[in-house]
Amino acid sequence: MLKFSKSKLRIFLFLVTFIISLIGSTLLKGIGIYLAGLDYIALVILFFFNILIGFQVFNVEKKYFFAFLTLLSFILINYFFSQYIPGLTWFLIGTVFTLLPLFTFIFFYNVKIHLADFNKLLDYIVFTCDTLIILTLFETIFIGEGREFLNSSLLKTPAFATTLSNISLTITLRKLIQTKRRKYFIKAFFYIAFIFSALSLKSIISCFIIIFLFIRYSNYIKIPRWSIMLLLIGLPLLILLNPSLNHKLKRYYFLYYQSENASSTPRFALYFTSFNLANDHFPMGSGQATFGSYPVNINYSDVYYDYNLNYLHGLGSESTINGTSKDKFLLDTYWSSILGEVGFLGFALFLWLYFYPIKRLNKAYALNLNNGFNDKSDMLFVKGILFSVFFESLVLAIPSQVAFILIYAGLMGLISNIRMYD
Repeated sequence: MLKFSKSKLRIFLFLVTFIISLIGSTLLKGIGIYLAGLDYIALVILFFFNILIGFQVFNVEKKYFFAFLTLLSFILINYFFSQYIPGLTWFLIGTVFTLLPLFTFIFFYNVKIHLADFNKLLDYIVFTCDTLIILTLFETIFIGEGREFLNSSLLKTPAFATTLSNISLTITLRKLIQTKRRKYFIKAFFYIAFIFSALSLKSIISCFIIIFLFIRYSNYIKIPRWSIMLLLIGLPLLILLNPSLNHKLKRYYFLYYQSENASSTPRFALYFTSFNLANDHFPMGSGQATFGSYPVNINYSDVYYDYNLNYLHGLGSESTINGTSKDKFLLDTYWSSILGEVGFLGFALFLWLYFYPIKRLNKAYALNLNNGFNDKSDMLFVKGILFSVFFESLVLAIPSQVAFILIYAGLMGLISNIRMYD
């Protein structure tokens, strides 16, 4: 009879939820089953089973808890002042979706897992990502067609493939620093090659950040300063000399800086409007369920009428989940939604909470609570994940996806408190 320790069972459930949230809905759609919110259902089940297995006394650091409560207070107070909130039910749903990443961090900060099992979990995540990357490559080369460079019938959007590559790259470079084994260097090279060949600017920028962090924290090789400068100057030159990337950069430059129609592009318009909302409704924004968040995809908000977004392609009322429009960009960006709904002060608090694991890791080292962790490799891991997800989410609503919430919030919660148990 097979027996699992609580720690191993937790990582198994975590991995299953990660896989379901990545490809579950697309697999079901392939056989004609449409189940909205499958990934969120899987996340709730994951929470439930972790509590059922055994949960320690709920614990959270005072500074984080105070910032979280302050943000929650802003949100709740704004319910009584915002003219756009559609009703209590939608407001509560919007609030849950906004705070879900922060709650996920707190939850997994309190989950007990052993260091060896945490490392295995990272290995399983890399294996899952590698499998999906290979399948995406195969489909792109042999099956896919269309204007997108990448094609995937498994992932919700093919662009996720390069994001998964950056996640795998970060974890692989962590292993390289810890073990100094050549195979991890070779794997890292292939991730970088895939990211650059995919011509995804957001992922290339994130890849730059991860490479820079590796140079900063690596004790694997001694790199002279001139070579670091050569790398930082050479890679951008390679991008500019690449005809396809060069064409994309010129197209973006013309679209956003020279064209009179820049303000009419959905992504630009959403960011521009988010600043206007934060300014017009200072200090607390337009309120939950009003701009760019999940409820808007079902219950269209008056914000879009008042700020003339309803005239733009992909942002009208016909672009809701049951709308007639083929192109739907209401949820196209993430940080614009946070800024527009919670305002400048709430946005600053949210960013502080998002990057809090870096502060927590520094504190753990200062208190000598590393318990077998490698300071440099873990700092690379935490900063690499948080910064890469942040920059990629400037043009893609990655942080609202459960699979990535598990990465940038769930794993960060585990690594922030795991050293208390080993």
